[in-house]
Amino acid sequence: MYEEQNSYEEALQLFGHRVGMLCAFEIAHKLSTETCYKNIKMELKQLKKARKKWRKKRKNERQSESDTK
Repeated sequence: MYEEQNSYEEALQLFGHRVGMLCAFEIAHKLSTETCYKNIKMELKQLKKARKKWRKKRKNERQSESDTK
């Protein structure tokens, strides 16, 4: 889900929105505290995975730029 975003900033914004929604569900007693925590933890794991992918991609782009110079 986060990897489909165009940039890390967009993915971070989506993460914030989703965490906000999960917290709202927990406050409204639609989700238990444990379920909310597990879902937020899963979201963070996905965000970190996407961030690693973007960093690797950026590093490869920079390396190819320096090789052509």
